[in-house]
Amino acid sequence: ENECQLVDPYARQNCGWPGITADECQERGCCWDNSIRGVKWCFNSTGGTIV
Repeated sequence: ENECQLVDPYARQNCGWPGITADECQERGCCWDNSIRGVKWCFNSTGGTIV
């Protein structure tokens, strides 16, 4: 299963900067998910709460 999907969206640890693109985020080895408004879109696959 994808590690990125296991991270609680509200416990995501930022892995980028404001305005980072999906490509830039993934090149850094981070997770990208912009489907939930109000949470970090570029985040670490580890850390935070596993759901």
